[in-house]
Amino acid sequence: MFETAQHLETSWDIQQTLRLRSHRARYCRDAWNAMLSSWSRPANSCSLWLMHAASYLFNSDGVRWAVDPLVPGNLLADFPNDLPIDPLKRLSFVLLTHDHADHVDYDLLSSLRESEVRYVVPEHMVERFVERVEPCDSQIALARPGDRLEFDDIAVIPFSGLHWKLEQGKPRGTDATGYVVRVAGRRWLFPGDVRSYRPEIIARFAPVDLLFAHLWLGRAAALDPVPPELDKFCDFMTFIEPQRVMLTHLYEFSRPSRDLWTRRHAEMVRLHWRACGQDAPICLARPWEELRLH
Repeated sequence: MFETAQHLETSWDIQQTLRLRSHRARYCRDAWNAMLSSWSRPANSCSLWLMHAASYLFNSDGVRWAVDPLVPGNLLADFPNDLPIDPLKRLSFVLLTHDHADHVDYDLLSSLRESEVRYVVPEHMVERFVERVEPCDSQIALARPGDRLEFDDIAVIPFSGLHWKLEQGKPRGTDATGYVVRVAGRRWLFPGDVRSYRPEIIARFAPVDLLFAHLWLGRAAALDPVPPELDKFCDFMTFIEPQRVMLTHLYEFSRPSRDLWTRRHAEMVRLHWRACGQDAPICLARPWEELRLH
């Protein structure tokens, strides 16, 4: 049987991904330590570090905060599971989006409960959160859609996420929460994991200075020549009117290859975005490396 060009391309992509996973597992400890060292320093600007595929660590003018923080070794068996986490007790607050293993690390969160960190917890996951983490009451701030929260001059506004999708007439997905964050005079949008690209809902947040877009182009479609949700994903970003896009949720190694998005898919999005006449820059972040946002 002759192999098609597409088969060869996807086979190459899978092999590249396996090599990248092995490489990242080997240098994870050194890179993690360097990340925490950089993050802990005083700062008069705003920087981002990816802890994992869509787990964010920020230092905004000295205010340290995170979205869905995660230790990779708690999710991936071939990554170290004894990475230092004590520096993370300096977090001011943590935003949580939904109760999936690649977004909530209960072991990590539980280890922070003796610090002064505030957990912003959606109502749909608060019961399980309290059971697993056992925080003090003063550490929890409920993320109710539309209710404004403030932490050290950073404003946070939760909204109902779009992690549900109708498939064959039945809803499939989970409850999730997104966030609008106002930091240093800028407006950032975290829609989180999106499965239902509904512009009439997301357009009310436009325009934004920075969009954190989790790449998803269709269920079990990562090996397709043209994933089915490519148009919808780019249209969704267009309605948000971002000045800049941070494209993440690449190389989520806990997923099977048919659901694992890579740089190849990021390039598809970038080319399609340009073909649609959009000129806002699309940026990629490398795990554990500092990325200056402004």
